[in-house]
Amino acid sequence: MGVSAYAPGARAKLATYIEGPDEYQGRDAIHAMVAIGDEYVVDYLRLVALKKNPNQYLRSRSAYALGQIGDVRAIPDLIEALQDPSWSNVVPAAKWALNKLYAKKDKLSQS
Repeated sequence: MGVSAYAPGARAKLATYIEGPDEYQGRDAIHAMVAIGDEYVVDYLRLVALKKNPNQYLRSRSAYALGQIGDVRAIPDLIEALQDPSWSNVVPAAKWALNKLYAKKDKLSQS
């Protein structure tokens, strides 16, 4: 995970782009959050962006971002995405992210 040196204001500003009407700004904000990658970003992506954003594309990007960050706390949220039929556009991204996270979890358990 990334360093928590980013001001809460920066994370909050990125969240406004994800929750705003411009899909491209939201995508770019999610990409920026991956670079931050701290626990606050992970919590935002898994609890807000993945679950509550009405834009399926941004929900899907959030799932990919969670896989890229690699925080295994996202596993239950991604499993939930697989089980909810209204998240059909998110399923491929959730599967990809789960594969990454389970691989990381397996490596951690073997060391």
